[in-house]
Amino acid sequence: MVLIMRFKRTFYGSIFVFFLILFLVGCSQNIKEVTFIQEKIHSVTIPQTIENKTFCKDCLLNCSGNYSTACVDAGCKCYSEDTKNIQSSSNLLSSSQNLQPFVDTLPSCGDKMDFLSVPPLKYGDFQTITPLGNLNPSGHTFPTDHIYLYLKRVDEKNWDTGTVNVPLYMPGEAWITQITASKHLSDNPPFTDYDLTFYSCKELSFRFGHITSLSDKLLEQLNEENNCDKEYETGGNKYQRCSSDNLNIKISVGQQIGTVGGNQNQNALDIWATDFRSKKLEFSNPNRWYDGVKHNVCPLNYFIEPEKTKLYSLLGGWSNNKRTIEPICGTIEQDIKGTAQGVWFIENTKNTYPEDFHLALVLDNFDPRINVFSVGRSIPYLDSKTYRFTPLSTGEINLAFAQVKPGKVYCYEYRGDGVNNNQDNADSVWGFTILLELLDKETLKIERQLGSECKAPFKFNSGTVFER
Repeated sequence: MVLIMRFKRTFYGSIFVFFLILFLVGCSQNIKEVTFIQEKIHSVTIPQTIENKTFCKDCLLNCSGNYSTACVDAGCKCYSEDTKNIQSSSNLLSSSQNLQPFVDTLPSCGDKMDFLSVPPLKYGDFQTITPLGNLNPSGHTFPTDHIYLYLKRVDEKNWDTGTVNVPLYMPGEAWITQITASKHLSDNPPFTDYDLTFYSCKELSFRFGHITSLSDKLLEQLNEENNCDKEYETGGNKYQRCSSDNLNIKISVGQQIGTVGGNQNQNALDIWATDFRSKKLEFSNPNRWYDGVKHNVCPLNYFIEPEKTKLYSLLGGWSNNKRTIEPICGTIEQDIKGTAQGVWFIENTKNTYPEDFHLALVLDNFDPRINVFSVGRSIPYLDSKTYRFTPLSTGEINLAFAQVKPGKVYCYEYRGDGVNNNQDNADSVWGFTILLELLDKETLKIERQLGSECKAPFKFNSGTVFER
């Protein structure tokens, strides 16, 4: 009798819980099939809300050169997205002073384009190249301004074996002007990797990121003791950067300058390029961006043939999803004024970096026909990661970001498809919806809601506000 009573309690209790879940997630009707695709890139688990939104709203530092005001470690700092460096207060200069005066003495580039003749890695040491505009929030909530050369694994059949450690070469004759050490303090054990900034000529610079080791000649130039910044956090991890600036180190083409690969959780060589001869990229609010970002370009465009064609043929992802729509190397220029498409900043902040608290509604960097929600850490109950979908050209459901205009509330349906292995909630079964509204051309409101289907009328319960 006791066993029977326990069975009944368990049985009816299970039935009650089951119907309660159905009620809460609004699944009383059949779930409609949608075309959202979960981004495969792993994102760190981070808080869902900002407890205190008064962080660094009105920084008024007089940052110099390529440094712009940013909120780091709950304080105002001068931060360079180009070098990922936080400028020490003792190094603050007036805006008219040049942080790297040696660059002004370099010869002008003229109209020359073919400055690079040797790939930085041997072709057998890397597999694919990720185009500009990659997304990996919260650290890379915005379209990423560098390409990735993805390294081969120690064991190609076992991802956990990590990447090979391989030589890094200077792709063309150049002058190294800055060396930076980045201490990864959250890793176990902590480790240090390096960045190099180098110029081919006065207007054209490149940067290598995630260098595992430097040649003795370069390592001797790095002063880690006297020029280090305070610890900062982005993407849920803590870092500290130490740099040597104003260098003048001439390097010959093909010279080995270090190695890449072998560090934990580092899968690629990052490469930036900035060409001040290029046409400025257009942003909805140009004041948010420093000049280096406005002249962001594809590094592959500066290789001679046939290297340029070979490298372009490697642009693609792990599933051989080659980009076939121009520009083939991708772009970070995504803002379309008066629409929802582009980069958005959490309200009442003037800070562009770090990106962790912001939002991007942009095109996929492999297939621009796909729209992507790249979500930072400011929207309650919406995990910081990417949500991809095939947009529609009309209507109020799953409408392309470029078609979203002020005056209406739009709804987007999401049901996880199990692609992301770290998914640990009910999204893959029940799904949810996202409401979006342009309050005006410069202000946007967004909210996650329960239920996998968009059902009119669309109404916000609260919502999080972002600005251009």
